Amino acid sequence: MALVMEKKISIGEYNMNKIAICVSGQTRHFNDAPQYTDDFYKILDLFSDYDYDLFGHTWADQEDPHDAVLNKFVEYRSDNQEVIWDTINNPDVYRDLNNRPMWPQFFTTEKDWHLKPEYQDMLNGISDTSYIDFAKARINGSIGQIWSAMESFLLTKNHWDSNRYMFVVRLRWDSTLDSIDESQIKQFKEILWQWAAGEGKFSQQNPFGVINKAQCLTTVDCVMGQGAFYTNDMIYVFKGHAFLRQILSTTAIRTFEQLLSEKPIDNPFMSSAHQLWAEWLINLGLLMSPQLPDFIRVNGPGDDNKPNKKWRMQ
Repeated sequence: MALVMEKKISIGEYNMNKIAICVSGQTRHFNDAPQYTDDFYKILDLFSDYDYDLFGHTWADQEDPHDAVLNKFVEYRSDNQEVIWDTINNPDVYRDLNNRPMWPQFFTTEKDWHLKPEYQDMLNGISDTSYIDFAKARINGSIGQIWSAMESFLLTKNHWDSNRYMFVVRLRWDSTLDSIDESQIKQFKEILWQWAAGEGKFSQQNPFGVINKAQCLTTVDCVMGQGAFYTNDMIYVFKGHAFLRQILSTTAIRTFEQLLSEKPIDNPFMSSAHQLWAEWLINLGLLMSPQLPDFIRVNGPGDDNKPNKKWRMQ
């Protein structure tokens, strides 16, 4: 199947040749070495068969990507991460003021934290770090990645009238391709094209399950059901119509408010990391299908010493 399209093909109102790519999260070491720019371009090459607009978001404590990359973005924004704390504690942003979530619900404490002397010192007010500052950092680590992704999605909002994106891709700044060959890249592109065009196993004639109705593609290691929830957060791809209806119609805080409202009374706290991504996507009502090859990895130095890793958060 030829993947390079010589002319634009429209299906309904959506342009089969036009997509949006949203990059979000911490830029981390992006500017530290040319290798990381090369990694970024290799990820973008996975979508070289399409005309794409780039949108980006990160946090103010991170470096902006260097100009050669930054100038490729249609829109880009960096926010002070204090916006998360300020927003979740602003009663005016919630739909249901009487039942709005409170800040302790936005991260999950672990039983073994109480065994750590530094945690006890914070609780007893004898630490150089206040418990509120500790909580802010844990909340940022728990929900900051999804919050940043949501902000990058919202940057596309003013561009849909002139660009009816067929699908929207979510990526991280710190991504690289695993050791793969051209056949694996071809497989990725073929799966993506078939899904976007409703062909092959994604066709309406497919009698097996609801694969032909998938609104969000994840990697093949996604696990949903029987109490297990996991999605690899390196990449998500959303159908344009579902993105407009289920993502651009809301905000980060509204999605978290809805998610927390459905938590059980005996455990009313936010999950973290990959489980939170899974719960967030389900809460948005997106029908997911784990079809994409799993060969996108985190690049750069290890992050085992990062504060939120110490407390088992992303």
